[in-house]
Amino acid sequence: MRLLAAVWAPVVCLAQTRIDPADKEGRQIVEAFEANWNSTRQAEMKCRAQPIEPRMGFSFRFWTGFQAFVPMEGFLERETRLVVLIRVRARSKKEPGEPVYFIEGGLLPEASKRNWREAVFSGGVYVGPGAYEIAFIVGDDRQRVCKQQWTVTAKGRAKDSALAAGVIEGVGLENWRGIAPKSKDGARVTIFMHAAPRWRGLHFVKLNGYDRMLLLNSLTSLLDLSGFASARLVVYDAQGRRVLFQDEKFSPVGYRKLAQTLRDTGYGTIDYKILTKGPSEAKFIAGLIEQDRRAETKSDVVVFLGPELRGVRKLPPEFEGLPEQLPKAYYLALGRDVVAQGDMISKLIKAARGKMYLVLGSRDLLAPIRAVAQAK
Repeated sequence: MRLLAAVWAPVVCLAQTRIDPADKEGRQIVEAFEANWNSTRQAEMKCRAQPIEPRMGFSFRFWTGFQAFVPMEGFLERETRLVVLIRVRARSKKEPGEPVYFIEGGLLPEASKRNWREAVFSGGVYVGPGAYEIAFIVGDDRQRVCKQQWTVTAKGRAKDSALAAGVIEGVGLENWRGIAPKSKDGARVTIFMHAAPRWRGLHFVKLNGYDRMLLLNSLTSLLDLSGFASARLVVYDAQGRRVLFQDEKFSPVGYRKLAQTLRDTGYGTIDYKILTKGPSEAKFIAGLIEQDRRAETKSDVVVFLGPELRGVRKLPPEFEGLPEQLPKAYYLALGRDVVAQGDMISKLIKAARGKMYLVLGSRDLLAPIRAVAQAK
Protein backbone atom coordinates (compact mmCIF):
# COMPACT_ATOMS: atom_id res chain seq x y z
CA MET A 1 0.00 0.00 0.00
CA ARG A 2 1.50 3.34 -1.08
CA LEU A 3 0.73 5.29 2.07
CA LEU A 4 2.74 8.39 1.12
CA ALA A 5 1.35 8.73 -2.40
CA ALA A 6 -1.01 11.54 -1.40
CA VAL A 7 1.81 13.60 0.05
CA TRP A 8 4.10 14.14 -2.95
CA ALA A 9 1.83 16.44 -4.97
CA PRO A 10 1.48 19.14 -2.29
CA VAL A 11 5.21 19.18 -1.53
CA VAL A 12 6.48 21.91 -3.83
CA CYS A 13 8.92 23.85 -1.61
CA LEU A 14 11.52 23.34 1.08
CA ALA A 15 9.91 25.62 3.67
CA GLN A 16 8.01 24.15 6.57
CA THR A 17 4.25 24.56 6.16
CA ARG A 18 1.46 24.15 8.68
CA ILE A 19 -1.24 21.82 7.40
CA ASP A 20 -4.85 22.95 7.26
CA PRO A 21 -6.93 19.77 7.79
CA ALA A 22 -10.03 21.60 6.55
CA ASP A 23 -8.95 21.62 2.89
CA LYS A 24 -8.63 18.60 0.60
CA GLU A 25 -4.85 18.44 0.38
CA GLY A 26 -4.55 19.01 4.12
CA ARG A 27 -6.88 16.10 4.87
CA GLN A 28 -4.87 13.85 2.56
CA ILE A 29 -1.63 14.71 4.34
CA VAL A 30 -3.14 14.19 7.81
CA GLU A 31 -4.57 10.84 6.70
CA ALA A 32 -1.19 9.86 5.23
CA PHE A 33 0.55 10.74 8.50
CA GLU A 34 -1.85 8.73 10.65
CA ALA A 35 -1.82 5.75 8.27
CA ASN A 36 1.98 5.69 8.28
CA TRP A 37 2.20 6.15 12.01
CA ASN A 38 -0.13 3.25 12.74
CA SER A 39 1.18 0.90 10.05
CA THR A 40 3.82 -1.75 10.68
CA ARG A 41 4.14 -2.80 7.04
CA GLN A 42 6.30 -0.07 5.46
CA ALA A 43 9.81 -0.55 4.19
CA GLU A 44 12.17 0.84 6.81
CA MET A 45 14.51 3.78 6.24
CA LYS A 46 17.44 4.27 8.57
CA CYS A 47 17.40 7.61 10.36
CA ARG A 48 17.60 9.18 13.78
CA ALA A 49 16.08 12.36 15.11
CA GLN A 50 17.80 14.28 17.88
CA PRO A 51 15.18 16.25 19.86
CA ILE A 52 15.99 19.80 20.97
CA GLU A 53 14.52 20.79 24.32
CA PRO A 54 12.32 23.94 24.38
CA ARG A 55 14.21 27.17 24.86
CA MET A 56 13.01 30.75 24.93
CA GLY A 57 13.75 32.44 21.62
CA PHE A 58 14.32 36.09 20.91
CA SER A 59 10.69 36.43 19.87
CA PHE A 60 9.76 35.55 23.49
CA ARG A 61 8.28 32.24 22.43
CA PHE A 62 9.54 28.78 23.35
CA TRP A 63 11.14 27.03 20.38
CA THR A 64 11.48 23.27 20.22
CA GLY A 65 12.66 21.16 17.34
CA PHE A 66 14.97 18.45 16.11
CA GLN A 67 17.94 17.61 13.96
CA ALA A 68 17.46 14.56 11.74
CA PHE A 69 20.26 12.41 10.35
CA VAL A 70 19.60 10.12 7.37
CA PRO A 71 22.49 7.83 6.28
CA MET A 72 23.07 7.68 2.53
CA GLU A 73 23.28 3.89 2.48
CA GLY A 74 20.22 2.37 0.87
CA PHE A 75 19.45 5.34 -1.41
CA LEU A 76 19.55 4.94 -5.17
CA GLU A 77 22.04 6.89 -7.28
CA ARG A 78 19.29 9.02 -8.81
CA GLU A 79 17.83 12.19 -7.36
CA THR A 80 15.40 11.35 -4.53
CA ARG A 81 12.49 13.26 -3.04
CA LEU A 82 12.16 13.39 0.74
CA VAL A 83 9.23 14.48 2.87
CA VAL A 84 9.12 15.22 6.60
CA LEU A 85 5.82 15.13 8.47
CA ILE A 86 5.52 16.36 12.07
CA ARG A 87 2.62 16.08 14.50
CA VAL A 88 2.67 18.18 17.67
CA ARG A 89 0.07 18.14 20.42
CA ALA A 90 -0.08 19.42 23.97
CA ARG A 91 -0.13 16.81 26.72
CA SER A 92 -2.48 17.20 29.64
CA LYS A 93 -3.48 15.13 32.67
CA LYS A 94 -7.06 15.30 31.43
CA GLU A 95 -6.73 14.70 27.68
CA PRO A 96 -4.25 15.50 24.89
CA GLY A 97 -4.76 18.67 22.89
CA GLU A 98 -5.75 18.84 19.23
CA PRO A 99 -2.83 17.73 17.00
CA VAL A 100 -1.15 20.28 14.75
CA TYR A 101 0.60 18.98 11.61
CA PHE A 102 3.53 20.37 9.63
CA ILE A 103 5.14 19.27 6.37
CA GLU A 104 8.52 19.97 4.82
CA GLY A 105 9.96 18.59 1.60
CA GLY A 106 13.23 18.53 -0.23
CA LEU A 107 15.40 16.88 -2.86
CA LEU A 108 18.40 14.63 -2.26
CA PRO A 109 20.80 15.16 -5.20
CA GLU A 110 22.09 12.35 -7.35
CA ALA A 111 24.94 10.28 -5.91
CA SER A 112 27.68 12.08 -7.88
CA LYS A 113 26.77 15.34 -6.09
CA ARG A 114 26.63 13.90 -2.57
CA ASN A 115 29.84 14.51 -0.63
CA TRP A 116 28.50 13.45 2.76
CA ARG A 117 27.72 10.16 4.47
CA GLU A 118 24.40 11.29 5.87
CA ALA A 119 21.90 14.03 5.13
CA VAL A 120 21.29 16.42 8.02
CA PHE A 121 18.22 18.64 8.26
CA SER A 122 16.25 20.30 11.01
CA GLY A 123 12.91 21.80 11.91
CA GLY A 124 10.97 23.19 14.82
CA VAL A 125 7.89 24.97 16.14
CA TYR A 126 6.94 27.61 18.70
CA VAL A 127 5.01 26.50 21.79
CA GLY A 128 3.66 28.01 24.98
CA PRO A 129 4.55 26.70 28.46
CA GLY A 130 3.67 23.06 29.08
CA ALA A 131 4.35 19.51 27.90
CA TYR A 132 4.12 18.40 24.26
CA GLU A 133 4.24 15.15 22.33
CA ILE A 134 6.08 15.30 19.01
CA ALA A 135 5.81 12.58 16.37
CA PHE A 136 8.21 12.66 13.42
CA ILE A 137 8.09 10.82 10.08
CA VAL A 138 10.56 11.06 7.20
CA GLY A 139 9.87 9.19 3.96
CA ASP A 140 11.21 8.96 0.42
CA ASP A 141 9.63 8.43 -2.99
CA ARG A 142 10.23 4.66 -2.70
CA GLN A 143 7.78 4.62 0.23
CA ARG A 144 10.49 3.90 2.80
CA VAL A 145 9.69 5.41 6.18
CA CYS A 146 11.43 6.26 9.45
CA LYS A 147 9.41 7.19 12.55
CA GLN A 148 10.25 8.57 15.97
CA GLN A 149 8.35 10.10 18.88
CA TRP A 150 9.36 12.05 21.99
CA THR A 151 7.97 14.42 24.60
CA VAL A 152 9.30 17.80 25.73
CA THR A 153 8.35 20.31 28.39
CA ALA A 154 8.61 24.09 28.00
CA LYS A 155 9.40 25.26 31.51
CA GLY A 156 8.77 28.89 32.30
CA ARG A 157 6.32 31.42 33.61
CA ALA A 158 3.30 32.10 31.42
CA LYS A 159 3.75 35.87 31.83
CA ASP A 160 7.22 35.64 30.25
CA SER A 161 5.89 33.89 27.13
CA ALA A 162 4.20 35.49 24.12
CA LEU A 163 2.16 32.27 23.73
CA ALA A 164 -0.34 30.81 26.20
CA ALA A 165 0.14 27.34 27.65
CA GLY A 166 -0.61 24.59 25.14
CA VAL A 167 -0.51 26.85 22.08
CA ILE A 168 1.45 25.61 19.01
CA GLU A 169 2.58 27.86 16.16
CA GLY A 170 4.68 27.46 13.05
CA VAL A 171 8.01 29.25 13.18
CA GLY A 172 6.95 31.58 10.37
CA LEU A 173 10.41 33.01 9.72
CA GLU A 174 9.17 34.39 6.42
CA ASN A 175 6.75 36.81 8.14
CA TRP A 176 7.76 40.35 9.17
CA ARG A 177 5.78 43.57 8.77
CA GLY A 178 8.72 45.91 8.22
CA ILE A 179 10.21 48.92 9.96
CA ALA A 180 7.70 51.19 11.69
CA PRO A 181 9.80 54.26 12.64
CA LYS A 182 8.70 56.47 15.49
CA SER A 183 9.19 59.49 13.21
CA LYS A 184 10.08 60.14 9.59
CA ASP A 185 13.21 61.91 10.79
CA GLY A 186 14.49 58.83 12.59
CA ALA A 187 18.05 57.62 12.25
CA ARG A 188 19.47 55.24 9.68
CA VAL A 189 21.29 52.13 10.89
CA THR A 190 23.73 49.75 9.24
CA ILE A 191 23.54 46.23 10.64
CA PHE A 192 26.39 43.80 9.99
CA MET A 193 24.96 40.35 10.74
CA HIS A 194 27.34 37.43 11.13
CA ALA A 195 25.40 34.44 9.77
CA ALA A 196 26.98 31.52 11.61
CA PRO A 197 25.97 28.96 14.25
CA ARG A 198 26.64 29.69 17.88
CA TRP A 199 28.38 26.31 18.12
CA ARG A 200 30.12 25.11 14.95
CA GLY A 201 30.23 21.30 14.79
CA LEU A 202 32.65 19.14 12.83
CA HIS A 203 29.95 18.13 10.34
CA PHE A 204 28.34 21.58 10.09
CA VAL A 205 26.84 21.95 6.60
CA LYS A 206 23.91 24.38 7.00
CA LEU A 207 22.43 26.59 9.68
CA ASN A 208 19.93 24.62 11.71
CA GLY A 209 16.45 25.87 12.52
CA TYR A 210 17.36 27.24 15.93
CA ASP A 211 20.33 29.25 14.65
CA ARG A 212 18.22 30.75 11.86
CA MET A 213 15.54 31.63 14.38
CA LEU A 214 18.05 33.35 16.69
CA LEU A 215 19.49 35.46 13.89
CA LEU A 216 16.19 36.47 12.33
CA ASN A 217 14.31 37.09 15.56
CA SER A 218 17.11 39.15 17.10
CA LEU A 219 17.28 41.18 13.87
CA THR A 220 13.54 41.89 13.72
CA SER A 221 13.30 42.57 17.47
CA LEU A 222 16.05 45.17 17.07
CA LEU A 223 14.31 46.83 14.11
CA ASP A 224 10.84 46.65 15.65
CA LEU A 225 11.77 48.20 18.99
CA SER A 226 14.51 50.68 18.18
CA GLY A 227 12.52 53.04 15.91
CA PHE A 228 15.01 53.47 13.05
CA ALA A 229 13.74 55.16 9.89
CA SER A 230 15.67 52.79 7.60
CA ALA A 231 18.25 50.05 7.74
CA ARG A 232 21.10 48.89 5.55
CA LEU A 233 21.75 45.19 6.14
CA VAL A 234 24.94 43.28 5.31
CA VAL A 235 24.89 39.56 6.12
CA TYR A 236 28.23 37.79 5.95
CA ASP A 237 30.00 34.48 6.61
CA ALA A 238 33.30 35.39 8.26
CA GLN A 239 34.94 32.00 7.90
CA GLY A 240 34.07 31.76 4.21
CA ARG A 241 34.78 35.48 3.59
CA ARG A 242 31.46 35.80 1.79
CA VAL A 243 28.67 38.37 1.69
CA LEU A 244 25.54 36.23 1.73
CA PHE A 245 22.95 39.00 1.52
CA GLN A 246 22.89 42.78 1.22
CA ASP A 247 20.00 45.25 1.14
CA GLU A 248 20.31 49.04 1.13
CA LYS A 249 16.78 49.58 2.47
CA PHE A 250 15.70 46.47 4.33
CA SER A 251 12.01 45.64 3.95
CA PRO A 252 9.65 42.65 4.27
CA VAL A 253 10.53 41.64 0.69
CA GLY A 254 14.21 41.58 1.61
CA TYR A 255 13.41 39.74 4.82
CA ARG A 256 11.76 36.88 2.95
CA LYS A 257 14.78 36.66 0.65
CA LEU A 258 17.09 36.66 3.66
CA ALA A 259 15.12 33.88 5.38
CA GLN A 260 15.45 31.73 2.25
CA THR A 261 19.14 32.58 1.90
CA LEU A 262 19.87 31.44 5.45
CA ARG A 263 17.95 28.24 4.81
CA ASP A 264 19.71 27.43 1.53
CA THR A 265 23.32 28.55 2.10
CA GLY A 266 25.83 25.74 2.43
CA TYR A 267 28.81 25.97 4.78
CA GLY A 268 30.40 22.57 4.15
CA THR A 269 33.43 23.78 2.16
CA ILE A 270 35.65 26.87 1.97
CA ASP A 271 37.34 27.98 -1.24
CA TYR A 272 40.95 26.71 -1.21
CA LYS A 273 42.16 30.01 -2.69
CA ILE A 274 40.78 31.89 0.31
CA LEU A 275 42.59 29.60 2.74
CA THR A 276 45.91 29.98 0.91
CA LYS A 277 45.81 33.56 -0.43
CA GLY A 278 43.28 35.31 1.79
CA PRO A 279 41.82 37.72 2.56
CA SER A 280 42.02 37.13 6.30
CA GLU A 281 38.83 37.35 8.34
CA ALA A 282 39.96 40.73 9.68
CA LYS A 283 40.69 42.15 6.23
CA PHE A 284 37.39 40.85 4.88
CA ILE A 285 35.36 42.46 7.71
CA ALA A 286 37.39 45.68 7.48
CA GLY A 287 36.48 45.85 3.79
CA LEU A 288 32.78 45.60 4.60
CA ILE A 289 33.02 48.44 7.11
CA GLU A 290 35.03 50.66 4.76
CA GLN A 291 32.50 50.12 1.99
CA ASP A 292 29.70 51.16 4.34
CA ARG A 293 31.51 54.35 5.36
CA ARG A 294 32.06 55.29 1.70
CA ALA A 295 28.34 55.00 0.94
CA GLU A 296 26.59 58.10 -0.40
CA THR A 297 24.01 57.90 2.40
CA LYS A 298 25.89 57.23 5.61
CA SER A 299 24.26 55.60 8.61
CA ASP A 300 23.98 57.34 11.99
CA VAL A 301 24.43 54.09 13.93
CA VAL A 302 26.30 50.85 13.23
CA VAL A 303 25.28 47.59 14.91
CA PHE A 304 27.16 44.30 14.71
CA LEU A 305 24.92 41.32 15.39
CA GLY A 306 25.61 37.59 15.50
CA PRO A 307 27.69 34.81 17.06
CA GLU A 308 31.11 35.73 18.37
CA LEU A 309 34.25 35.12 16.34
CA ARG A 310 37.42 33.56 17.74
CA GLY A 311 39.03 35.47 20.58
CA VAL A 312 42.01 37.72 19.80
CA ARG A 313 44.51 39.49 22.06
CA LYS A 314 44.37 42.93 20.46
CA LEU A 315 42.82 44.96 17.67
CA PRO A 316 43.97 43.47 14.33
CA PRO A 317 46.27 45.69 12.24
CA GLU A 318 43.73 45.44 9.40
CA PHE A 319 41.37 47.52 11.56
CA GLU A 320 43.78 50.44 11.85
CA GLY A 321 41.92 53.73 11.34
CA LEU A 322 38.45 52.12 11.46
CA PRO A 323 37.48 53.11 15.02
CA GLU A 324 37.72 56.80 14.08
CA GLN A 325 35.43 56.26 11.08
CA LEU A 326 32.59 54.61 12.98
CA PRO A 327 29.56 56.56 14.22
CA LYS A 328 27.81 55.35 17.36
CA ALA A 329 28.58 51.64 17.37
CA TYR A 330 27.18 48.61 19.19
CA TYR A 331 27.86 44.87 19.24
CA LEU A 332 25.07 42.45 20.13
CA ALA A 333 27.12 39.28 20.47
CA LEU A 334 25.17 36.02 20.56
CA GLY A 335 27.45 34.41 23.11
CA ARG A 336 28.34 30.78 23.70
CA ASP A 337 29.24 31.23 27.37
CA VAL A 338 28.75 33.70 30.21
CA VAL A 339 32.25 35.00 29.51
CA ALA A 340 32.76 36.85 26.20
CA GLN A 341 35.33 35.48 23.74
CA GLY A 342 37.00 38.87 23.26
CA ASP A 343 36.85 38.69 19.46
CA MET A 344 38.00 41.27 16.89
CA ILE A 345 34.57 42.95 16.72
CA SER A 346 34.55 43.55 20.48
CA LYS A 347 38.05 45.03 20.23
CA LEU A 348 36.87 47.34 17.43
CA ILE A 349 33.82 48.45 19.42
CA LYS A 350 35.96 49.20 22.46
CA ALA A 351 38.44 51.23 20.37
CA ALA A 352 35.52 53.16 18.85
CA ARG A 353 34.14 53.86 22.35
CA GLY A 354 31.03 51.91 21.54
CA LYS A 355 29.19 49.36 23.64
CA MET A 356 29.21 45.56 23.52
CA TYR A 357 26.40 43.42 24.93
CA LEU A 358 26.68 39.67 25.46
CA VAL A 359 23.31 38.13 24.56
CA LEU A 360 22.74 34.65 25.98
CA GLY A 361 18.93 34.67 26.06
CA SER A 362 15.86 36.71 25.21
CA ARG A 363 16.04 38.76 28.41
CA ASP A 364 19.55 39.89 27.48
CA LEU A 365 18.23 41.46 24.27
CA LEU A 366 16.08 44.20 25.78
CA ALA A 367 18.87 46.25 27.37
CA PRO A 368 20.95 46.65 24.19
CA ILE A 369 17.88 47.47 22.09
CA ARG A 370 16.93 50.22 24.54
CA ALA A 371 20.49 51.54 24.46
CA VAL A 372 20.56 51.59 20.65
CA ALA A 373 17.15 53.32 20.57
CA GLN A 374 18.31 56.05 22.94
CA ALA A 375 21.56 56.65 21.07
CA LYS A 376 20.03 58.02 17.87
